Amino acid sequence: MLQLYTVVSFALLTAPELPLIYEFLTVVLNAEVDTAVVSEISLQSSSETFLLLGKQAAGVLASWMGGQSALRGSHIPAYYDQMPGEGHFVVFVTNDERPSFLKDFPTVDGPQISIMDAPYSLYAKMLVVAGRDTKDLLIASKALASGHSMMAGDTAKIHGFQELAPRRPYDAPNWIDTNHVTYFSDLIEYSGQLQSKGFQPKPVHLSLKLPPDLYMFSKSHINLDLRYRYTKPSQGVPSQLRLLVNDQLIDSYDLDPNKDQSNFVAHLPAVNSLKDLLNVRSIPTLVLTDNNTLTFDFQYSLSYSGGNADDCKTITLIPNQVNIDPSSSIDFTGLYHFTELPNLRMFARSGFPFTKYADLSETVVVMAKDSPAQHVTTFLNTLGRMSAHTGLAAMNVTVTDRHDAAALANKEILVIGDLPKDMAEVTGENVHVLLSNARRELNTPYLSDRKLENLNGPRSEAQTFTLVESKGGVGAVVAFESPFTEQRSVVAMLADGDSGSRMLNDTLRSPGAMEGLKGSVSIIREGTMTAFHVGDSYHVGHLPWYQRVWFFMLERPLLLVLSAVLCALLIGSAIYAMMRLRIKYRGQ
Repeated sequence: MLQLYTVVSFALLTAPELPLIYEFLTVVLNAEVDTAVVSEISLQSSSETFLLLGKQAAGVLASWMGGQSALRGSHIPAYYDQMPGEGHFVVFVTNDERPSFLKDFPTVDGPQISIMDAPYSLYAKMLVVAGRDTKDLLIASKALASGHSMMAGDTAKIHGFQELAPRRPYDAPNWIDTNHVTYFSDLIEYSGQLQSKGFQPKPVHLSLKLPPDLYMFSKSHINLDLRYRYTKPSQGVPSQLRLLVNDQLIDSYDLDPNKDQSNFVAHLPAVNSLKDLLNVRSIPTLVLTDNNTLTFDFQYSLSYSGGNADDCKTITLIPNQVNIDPSSSIDFTGLYHFTELPNLRMFARSGFPFTKYADLSETVVVMAKDSPAQHVTTFLNTLGRMSAHTGLAAMNVTVTDRHDAAALANKEILVIGDLPKDMAEVTGENVHVLLSNARRELNTPYLSDRKLENLNGPRSEAQTFTLVESKGGVGAVVAFESPFTEQRSVVAMLADGDSGSRMLNDTLRSPGAMEGLKGSVSIIREGTMTAFHVGDSYHVGHLPWYQRVWFFMLERPLLLVLSAVLCALLIGSAIYAMMRLRIKYRGQ
């Protein structure tokens, strides 16, 4: 299994240790790199070290590790003052608080990162993040996550660390920037990605990861300016380039045997207007999502003659080669950011709305100071998943145990907590009461005989289901609008005991399981996940007034038809009146 934390250790090895660990990494990566493995990372400390800043430091480092795992998934268990199982792990220590097995670790005079042999192990390493206090731990974690230039040797002391500049909205490294035309050269993930060769060249794939809240209906089409080179096919032998989006065939283009390069502009429509319906190269709107794969498949027909009985010939086929020009481009400019929330599917697929700012500078995590280790594990796993989507560590996430408006206003709120047995009434004044109401709804044994209440008070139409309390525990993910600021969101990761936390973390570590999250509430039980929508929806983002009208009409197709008929009658009546006037004046 790929142990992601060995990558952290690898960055800090001294020269004599380098060959041993490098060999270990090479063997594991060569064996597992193409599989959908789940990386396991152990972060552990004494309980007192994990105060709010200590948790924030662990979150920064865990998010960076989760980003390294990309979409394969990661699991980051937390331990309090105990040795993890066999394997590499990360330890957080301060001069005053440290795990018992590191009681003899020397005091430090500032942020420091060291790599050491793990106790009682012949091969495992531990990465020690040390500082005078938790503020130093946060600085050390940020330095490591940002690729600080002083990271060399078996010990690195951090001096003069400069905070990175704040991120702009939607500027995640893994997402396409819709403010300008995107060139294929900016999307290349590895050398040789845009070329292929062989008798039948393998398809060329390119990932298009878009901000998840793009309002596709605000633009009639998306231009794809494609330039490519290819081996000339034989005369009279049909060969073609096939364009696919998410494995759906969009169009095919014949390869001219008299040329070795070509280009074209394809229109990827975002709305099926009348013009697009008449365009044979149109792409249905729903084909494009937040995570897309653009495929260029060159198909060559092979035709050759092998001689006859009197004239035996040996024919050697020449492999074909195709190249997509990196100067090709795709244009997503002109799209607006606008979507309907709550939407746990969007949260599962991209971490939105928290990942709107890739460094999570607009995110506050609410959890108790004395949170048990399983809740810290949920916190670390969640941040790891978000960074896997954005490609950037959560450098500016905030952790708090306060539930008042001063701490939570104008923020996206992530809550980590329990599902208690008795619930308070909703007042709408603080997030704790709102979450208590959500927990009360989720823990009611039989809900199939009534409608679920809105998490904010009044009743709302909702899908009903039966929830029977189980000794196996329950995990839940709940999303609703923030009671402190309009168009801000709250997502609560709640669990009923150790078993509920285990099921919640098992879901977070598996990208496939995360796909089951949807609606505004998802309940996770042993082997099952139940999702439903309860409460009022709200919209985030901006649309100009004319796009708002179109959006309003799209949700009401009958009204759209009636409006079209009314407009036709008005225009027809106006034309009729004008013609009557023209006839009248002509008669005079």
